[in-house]
Amino acid sequence: MLTIFTPLILEKFATKSYVQMIHLTLVAWLFALSGAIVSALLLDYAGRKRLVVVSVVLLGAFYVLLGISLSTNAYVLGLFLSLAMFFSFINISNAYTIQTEVFPTELKGFADGLTFSINRLANFVFGSLIPVFLVSGLLKNFMCFSGLLVMILASILAVIGVETKNKSLERIQEELVQRNPGSQQP
Repeated sequence: MLTIFTPLILEKFATKSYVQMIHLTLVAWLFALSGAIVSALLLDYAGRKRLVVVSVVLLGAFYVLLGISLSTNAYVLGLFLSLAMFFSFINISNAYTIQTEVFPTELKGFADGLTFSINRLANFVFGSLIPVFLVSGLLKNFMCFSGLLVMILASILAVIGVETKNKSLERIQEELVQRNPGSQQP
């Protein structure tokens, strides 16, 4: 949601020069990259469900803190933006891993297509809204609302999420069929 507009947000709310904006943007992207690497390393160790729930809760918290810090100094804003990007990229890595694991082979293409389509649509919608919120001064409210919404999503994931840690694809599929007996294929 924030990735393409990171420089604009920093420039509008906190930085005093383009050099400072570029430095803070690079730091935020380094945090994003490290989030993807940490996710890849922790998926099997921590477990997918636990990692997703914890990282989504922290992402929501940092969205709220980011929204609150929009009018503070550049380094506070840069810190919360970097941490939000870190946890966002943990979630992105988790989402693409989990969608390929929890669906039966027959549904993986559909799941991938649906995920990519929703992702593209959300990127278009939020990519269009962020500049509007920047100009109208509503970005702070939007970020706080988004953070709360993400935390609600985390609670839903905690209840309905599937743990795939140390399980074969066959075992995951058996558990899904046991949870939803009506979805069994003939």
